[in-house]
Amino acid sequence: MAAADNNKRKRFAWDPSNCFQKDSGTSPCPTCRRKRADKLLEGSKVIHESLTSIEEQTQQVAQTSKNVSDHIGEIVKQSEAEAFEQKQSSMFVALDRLFALQDALLVETRSMKAVVFYFISMLAIYMLTSTK
Repeated sequence: MAAADNNKRKRFAWDPSNCFQKDSGTSPCPTCRRKRADKLLEGSKVIHESLTSIEEQTQQVAQTSKNVSDHIGEIVKQSEAEAFEQKQSSMFVALDRLFALQDALLVETRSMKAVVFYFISMLAIYMLTSTK
C-alpha cells in the first residue's frame, strides 16, 4: 500500500515551471500539452495586447484631460480679464462723474465768490459815496 502511494505521488508530482520548458529533463505535467501551451501563449498575447491598448487609451485620456485642463485655465484667465476690464471701465465712468461734479463745484464756488465780491464792492462804493 505504501509503495502504491509513493508511485502515485511520483506520478502526480511535477514542477509548474517545467510545463513550459521543452528540455527540462523531467516528464511534463499531465495537463501541459503542446496545444494547451499554445492556447495559453495565445491567450497571454491577447491579454498583453488588450493591456497595451488600455495603456494607450489611458494615455490618450490623460492627454485629453490635460488639454481640457489647459483650455479651462485659458477660459478662466479670459473671464478674469473681462471682469477686470468691466470693473476698470466702471471705475473710469465713476471717475468721469466725479470730475464733472468737481467742475460743477468749481463753477459754483466761482459764482459765489463773484457774488460776494460784488456785494462787498457795492457796499464799499455805497459807504464811500454816502453823504452823511
